[in-house]
Amino acid sequence: MSNESANKLNGLYLRVWERSSEHGRIRWIVATFFIGISFAIFGFSFRAEVKQPLLLAQRLTAIGIYWFAYALFMRFHKYTSFLRRYLRELEQQDKTDYDLQTKIDEEMEPGRKWKSSERLLLYFGLIYMVGMILISMTTRG
Repeated sequence: MSNESANKLNGLYLRVWERSSEHGRIRWIVATFFIGISFAIFGFSFRAEVKQPLLLAQRLTAIGIYWFAYALFMRFHKYTSFLRRYLRELEQQDKTDYDLQTKIDEEMEPGRKWKSSERLLLYFGLIYMVGMILISMTTRG
């Protein structure tokens, strides 16, 4: 491969790397924004003056917003995963001088899958939903 084409691919690699990092940041900002709204709505449902129909609507809305945030997170995650696969492909085919993604993959602890962010958000969402149901059954509403 010529120096000129290698330099072009190195530049492309760095732009994709930056885009992947930026996309990951946006993914977390969007998710935490909507999850925060979900928690706030759930918290407001404990006010003493809230009547039964409104209480149920608030809690269902809180759960709905949480799962909406999770769906957005997974959509953003899919795109970020695509970019990371592309980086790995460039590295494996020796089309770039960089190997950032490969080194990151090597540093990640083996067996980490159960601790991935998407699984942790899924598990937390299930616990949040079950907890909300139990709280709703044991409180006045």
